[in-house]
Amino acid sequence: MDQEVLGLSLSLPILDWGMGKGKVKLAQSRVEVVKTEVEQSMVEYRQNVLIKVMQFNKLDVQCKISLQADSIARLSYNIANERFKNGTISLLELNSAQNEMRSSASRYISDLSNYWQNYFTIRKLSLYDYIRDKEVTADFNKLTDN
Repeated sequence: MDQEVLGLSLSLPILDWGMGKGKVKLAQSRVEVVKTEVEQSMVEYRQNVLIKVMQFNKLDVQCKISLQADSIARLSYNIANERFKNGTISLLELNSAQNEMRSSASRYISDLSNYWQNYFTIRKLSLYDYIRDKEVTADFNKLTDN
């Protein structure tokens, strides 16, 4: 009355006409493509960091130049202000000196902003704090505990 049927089948290809080799070659070529993509992304990453560092170094010099230009413009305005009080220059010349002073201050602030933005971009890309001379790390357990 209780009849149970058990079946077992085995499929073994005798000849696959090279399908297995083709699949292996395809998988190997995909591995090579992924390796090449990873290498290319690493090269692009290094180039990006190098470009940012070069820009940062140029911005350091630019900030120093902007600071000097700002101090010269302030000095020029003070001299123009004294000359205006003495009556040797006109109001237009005083306004020109004042505009130059404001413009140089604005350029200096802009250059400082670019300097620090590049600094923190480099810090983010390299995960290194150059001021404290240590790696940038985060304790995620501390961040999630309230």
